[in-house]
Amino acid sequence: MRTTPHHADASNPTQEQNMNKWPGRRAAEDGARAGLAVSLVAYATAERPADLVGPTRGRSSAAFARQIAMYLSHVSFGMSLARVASAFARDRSTVAHACQIVEDRRDDPTFDAWLETLEDAARAAPPPRIPDDAAPILPEVDR
Repeated sequence: MRTTPHHADASNPTQEQNMNKWPGRRAAEDGARAGLAVSLVAYATAERPADLVGPTRGRSSAAFARQIAMYLSHVSFGMSLARVASAFARDRSTVAHACQIVEDRRDDPTFDAWLETLEDAARAAPPPRIPDDAAPILPEVDR
């Protein structure tokens, strides 16, 4: 009988099996990436990071900054809309709407150049280092 690598040796788990030991690892990485996007956008817009991750819409400037952070998470980090939604504790349709709003604003050359700078900064960041025993990294806000 032929064994596959997944069944070859129970004492030597594959990378996939290691990931399954802690299924929240992707959520932690997504949370770290979303946190970076929030920090970049907060810095560039002079908004408080807590206002971008709060449970309510908040001021229109904070809501737009949040939309930009969601867009960056999707475009710069390649996160699916569902993963961005999870990281921001929002619905997937909210993230889709945010991405559409930001994309529509890109018709303005000044905004487009500014956003491209943020995208470049996000892409230049190293991948998050998540310890094996870490919990998801999400900004703490009373929800």
